Amino acid sequence: MSSSGSTPEVRIPASEATAKLKEMKSSMMEDAEKLIFKTIPRRILNLDEVLKSPDFKILDQDQYGLLVDAPEPTGRNEVDGAGDYQLDPTEKVDTLPMLPGAEIRLNQTLERLHKVVEPLAEQLVNDCYLLKMWIQLLIPKVEDGNNFGVGIQESCLDQVSGVQKDSASYIDEVTRYYLTRAKAVSKVTRYPRVEDFRRTVLEVDQKQYLHVTMFVRQLRNDYILLHDVLTKNIGKIQKPRNYNAENLY
Repeated sequence: MSSSGSTPEVRIPASEATAKLKEMKSSMMEDAEKLIFKTIPRRILNLDEVLKSPDFKILDQDQYGLLVDAPEPTGRNEVDGAGDYQLDPTEKVDTLPMLPGAEIRLNQTLERLHKVVEPLAEQLVNDCYLLKMWIQLLIPKVEDGNNFGVGIQESCLDQVSGVQKDSASYIDEVTRYYLTRAKAVSKVTRYPRVEDFRRTVLEVDQKQYLHVTMFVRQLRNDYILLHDVLTKNIGKIQKPRNYNAENLY
């Protein structure tokens, strides 16, 4: 009897469960081979078009970086005609209060690019999950000898896993960018007289723009390499022992 609150176990006859599992495996194998021969080429062409779009071309730094202007001060601090903050001579810079109502917005260009690239990264991660399962299901039972083809399967599996890991790390990188930028922006708000902090925000944005652009290029190249290695070794992957045995005689 299942415990209170737990998901009840579905009662399926053993023969039916075995048949459904076999059908599931067969469907995954078909999906993986369709992915390799039909879908990945389309993914490559799509990413190539994305790279040709204006947003992903290397632009002048002022176009993809956002130099944050110091917010308008309030209260006793005043601004002179040149835009410099004039503090009470007795007041230290490090005691400058937070400026109420100040708002520094996101870099809209980078926000737009992130919305384009993050789904592409997630897509590659999911594609790699399917390809890994496909290879693993094709690995034969453990036997002594005649494992040359199995070694090729494992090598291909390692390459797919490496691509998947790199793509997943990009999603974490976006989060780190926002955290890093937020820290720099908070310094601008707290110390508006210090131009270096405003420059830091610009540098963070520029670095992220280059990172996003290079990552899209990496995505395209990863798909090309996956397609190349899997199609070149398709025979050994599908029949690791039979393929090797046929070449021994």
